[in-house]
Amino acid sequence: MTGFDAAPRIHAKYGAWGTTPLMTQVDLPLQSRCLALQGDGLSLLWFSHDMTGLSCPATLQLREHVANAVGMSADQIIWSTSQTHSSGAYAGFPQQGGGSAILKRGNWDVAFSTAEHERFLNGCIDAARRALEGLQPVRVSTGLAHCHNVSYNSRLPMGLHGTKFSRNYAEALQGGEYFDKTVSLMRFEAIDGEPVATVFNFACHPAVLLDNTHVSSDYVGTAR
Repeated sequence: MTGFDAAPRIHAKYGAWGTTPLMTQVDLPLQSRCLALQGDGLSLLWFSHDMTGLSCPATLQLREHVANAVGMSADQIIWSTSQTHSSGAYAGFPQQGGGSAILKRGNWDVAFSTAEHERFLNGCIDAARRALEGLQPVRVSTGLAHCHNVSYNSRLPMGLHGTKFSRNYAEALQGGEYFDKTVSLMRFEAIDGEPVATVFNFACHPAVLLDNTHVSSDYVGTAR
């Protein structure tokens, strides 16, 4: 498992990535991680990014770029994003995807954004190569726990018909609608017991910092 600090540079006029003018400060760094997996004749690279998601074609373009650089196929590249609202608009695709200030993004600096795009891709490629080079036998263990007081179902049923989208925790809980409280975890240990990687998952949208001036990995960064 490898990774890098993916926090954007801040453009003097156009903010984070040179695409998001209102985002001018970094709260918690954005991290990108790459986990190399190999077994039964199959190799995979699993990326996890503190970023907002992109369209399927744009995501495939990123996967193909990394795959070609390391001699793999796009089918071997798993691309996960935390969907944090505080990542800023992704460089290279500023017309897609968001960050907290998507509706107020305005213009962007094409040259600066292009350089940020290349810097991010080069970080991914370097992480992939280092992860593949570091492959070693591991033991895998899994665990489950539950967190009851962070997430909620934001669709609140209204009277006889319809629903209301609610960002109010107490109000949304009154709807009694199901939400997934599960925290799942997978741990990889070297044969000598040294930890290699930990993967955790929790079904909650990172929107603590919403429509904010700060770039942040949100609660995901704190949990990690």
